[in-house]
Amino acid sequence: MKWIYLPPLLIYASAGVSGLTNIVGIFFLKDYLNLSAAFIASIGFWAGIPWALKMPVGFLVDKYWKYKNILVFIGATIIFISLLIMYLLLKSRSLMELYLQAENWFILSAILTPIGYVVQDVVADAMTVEVVENRNDKNFDQNQNSEILLKKEHTLVQMYGRFAIISGSLLVSLINVLMFKGIDMKDENLVYSTYTNIYLLSLMIPFLSVFGVILYSFLGKNSKKFLLNRKLNKLDYKIFIGSIIFVFLAVFLGGMQFPFAQEMILITSLSLIGVLMFLLTGTLEKKQRFSIVGTAIIIFVYRSMPSPGPGLSWFEIDILNFDQAFLSSL
Repeated sequence: MKWIYLPPLLIYASAGVSGLTNIVGIFFLKDYLNLSAAFIASIGFWAGIPWALKMPVGFLVDKYWKYKNILVFIGATIIFISLLIMYLLLKSRSLMELYLQAENWFILSAILTPIGYVVQDVVADAMTVEVVENRNDKNFDQNQNSEILLKKEHTLVQMYGRFAIISGSLLVSLINVLMFKGIDMKDENLVYSTYTNIYLLSLMIPFLSVFGVILYSFLGKNSKKFLLNRKLNKLDYKIFIGSIIFVFLAVFLGGMQFPFAQEMILITSLSLIGVLMFLLTGTLEKKQRFSIVGTAIIIFVYRSMPSPGPGLSWFEIDILNFDQAFLSSL
């Protein structure tokens, strides 16, 4: 473990602690905004679109890497606004509804949240590359096993990143358990006050990633600026244009109400990604090419596993009578 790893890990940790409002959010949407599971599920597609933007955002992060701190600040600001909307809906709902209906405020918050985290996640991914490849050890480049050592260090930093996310999730789960402990769930005012306090606490989440880039400005000031000196080539621009087309098609087909729209999104997306993968791996050796394609297939299968969605949460609350305290412990 090195101190230079800490800044991107703090950004990853902020994604982990974002789960602080998960349980509160479920009950708030169901009991106070009276939103159905079907409505929440319908928002899920549009909330997932920002994650499809990771490819073009990654291109822009590489191109304007010297502004990475600003990008993280932008992401943190977007996240802060999305959390503030939910907090104000709890604290001053009548005032908020003078401008928009509560469900419209929720939709806005639901779209803003992933946008902010996507921007921060892409910067954190690039930072993990820079903290590994910006080495000041002169003997490293002369070592015959430098490529093996480099690969091991990249793997190590990625493992730390997953650990930071999981640690953040465990921390906020513990906070939820403590805040709901001993509360009479029949006392609506007390429960409502607890919801408000949790969302108020969540407003501190964006500052975790901001602290990460501030820390990086000190720890990484003597680095070789690997990404800053990297020149974008024609392949980068092809992938950028292809990813923009991918996002456009996903949004266009997703917004059209016609039969088999979802199937068309899947087939079109796979075809376009296949072309991008071909361009990306065309100049690589056979072993590297198979490694990347194999990894892509595993990730696709993992991400394609269907989830029960919000319907399961509604079932647990209405049929199984799980309350906030139990779900927090669970």
